[in-house]
Amino acid sequence: MLTKIYKFTEEELRKYTQLVAENAIRNLDNFEYENTQNAEPQSPQPIEYENEKQMEILIIHMEKMTERKEHIEKTLAEIGLEEKHSYITDGNPESFTQEILDKYFGGKLILYPKAQNVTSCALKHFLAYEYIVQNNLEGALILEDDICLHDDFMKTFYKSIKEYHQDAHDKHNVIISYEDSPLIFVPRSKRKKNQVLYPADRNRCTGCYYINKSAAKAALDDATTKKCRIAIDEYHTYLQKQGILDYLWCQPAIATQGSYTGMFKSQISTKKDLLIKIRWFFKSNYKKLLYYFR
Repeated sequence: MLTKIYKFTEEELRKYTQLVAENAIRNLDNFEYENTQNAEPQSPQPIEYENEKQMEILIIHMEKMTERKEHIEKTLAEIGLEEKHSYITDGNPESFTQEILDKYFGGKLILYPKAQNVTSCALKHFLAYEYIVQNNLEGALILEDDICLHDDFMKTFYKSIKEYHQDAHDKHNVIISYEDSPLIFVPRSKRKKNQVLYPADRNRCTGCYYINKSAAKAALDDATTKKCRIAIDEYHTYLQKQGILDYLWCQPAIATQGSYTGMFKSQISTKKDLLIKIRWFFKSNYKKLLYYFR
């Protein structure tokens, strides 16, 4: 007996993958440690910070990406942070000059045209570090404009900053990663109750992270003298390996880049895949389960 195979139209596939992606976001933290599984929904509240006047959110953004700006504005408004952010919009490829490139970059990031988007992304992050240092901020939360914040973002972020001060991490050059885009997590065997920050030996992308002033200055100093020759996330790993900064992961992760889930098209990757949202759903939940049993 022959079975008729139903062929989805592109519109039907789009609607289905959107539904799957929405379910994936809701279930990203299904397998986190026990005392976060049954957390009650948190109403919007301002981030409590040691020096709240110095707390700022810096958004890495390309002005022509209007859809992403609408997304990030809505995201921040939903958690009560619509008045605490600034945009880093300079550093687009069309504004490159040799003087700008020579200031921080070397190697393929200034030699090859195909690397322009990677260079632009890194430059925007360096400009964010300049903003932190020049304005004498204690630190800043850096967001790329496609970031999706999880439901427990506010509660966990505040807890991480409190832990950051209590454990004297603020005495060092520190970056705290909050995202799960590369799908790497702290193994459950290493997690401790009521602890959210853990030392790490590599980056977890640069879509959502906190950087303090001393780390921002250290990164600028290194890039100025030795030059950055790799993507900004890889550069963070390089700085950690060189002992220039401490890299911490937040567990649970509380943010995901929309360009990984298929919500937005990546400005760096040229990968095209209509099934990216479905692939993300299965892969992300598999990886969470895997780390839960490690």
